[in-house]
Amino acid sequence: MPKSNTPKAKAKTTRKRSPSKALKQRSLDIFALLTELYPQATCSLDYETPVQLLVATILSAQCTDERVNKVTPALFAELPDAPAIAGCDRDRLETLIRSTGFYRNKAKTFRVLAR
Repeated sequence: MPKSNTPKAKAKTTRKRSPSKALKQRSLDIFALLTELYPQATCSLDYETPVQLLVATILSAQCTDERVNKVTPALFAELPDAPAIAGCDRDRLETLIRSTGFYRNKAKTFRVLAR
């Protein structure tokens, strides 16, 4: 039987990778440079935790920070952390963020990130 010329499909691995020391150092260097260049920079999004900042940042895509800050108090009161977001019904999550636009994609993204 002749051999096929098509390459074999590689098996996907779901191994978690941690950032390399070099990548971590590069991130710290970039952060230091940005802090030096923009010492007065502030974030206009309202948040209390890193997860809430991530959610608010995603909500701000194609939306104003003002609108995001109107939506997030009710959102974060009901869904304050990643486990709450992961366990939330998609329809409910979409309802909470509808006014920010692209709410279906954003809700899908939040649920994946939260897991």
